[in-house]
Amino acid sequence: GSGNIKDARELEQRLAIFYELPRQLGEETRLESLLQLVVERVVSVIPSARRGALLVKDRATARLTLKAHLPPGNPAVSRTMAKKAMEQRKAFIWPQTRTTEEQMADSAVNHQITSAMYAPLIWRSEVLGVLCVDNSEAHPPFEADDLQLLQAVAEHAALAVAHHYAQEDVRRHTEFTNRFFSSRFPPSVR
Repeated sequence: GSGNIKDARELEQRLAIFYELPRQLGEETRLESLLQLVVERVVSVIPSARRGALLVKDRATARLTLKAHLPPGNPAVSRTMAKKAMEQRKAFIWPQTRTTEEQMADSAVNHQITSAMYAPLIWRSEVLGVLCVDNSEAHPPFEADDLQLLQAVAEHAALAVAHHYAQEDVRRHTEFTNRFFSSRFPPSVR
């Protein structure tokens, strides 16, 4: 029936993310643009997702910085839940059960978040940030396959962040090496 066609189209869209993201990762040089693309794609593919955000841990301060979100304007992100995903090093759907007011996270109440999913960005055992989606209306709750997809996309995002950091490190190292040699040796030796 039409359910199968819808499911097939949904599956096709979900698979397309994994063909497109690596290619776009190679083409897009600005990290913020790539992460914005990740958020937009994941919100478009997960039917219940209405908003999304991606936070990256600052290497110097370890503070979480919002790098991308959808829609524009004030993002609905619970830092409490983001930190939980990073500390537990695993993705989760919130709420897992019917919540009491005290279990609800800070901004979940403020933004009328009905349900949410949070997935940590992990690269070589280091937690680099968190990807999240939520909804604030009466949409169907998130399911296990939605969580799997979010987790897989978070792995792509982690790769993008790690790649960006590696490029930054190479650039810094090259600059340091050039300064070191130009200050210590004459041009003929360099």
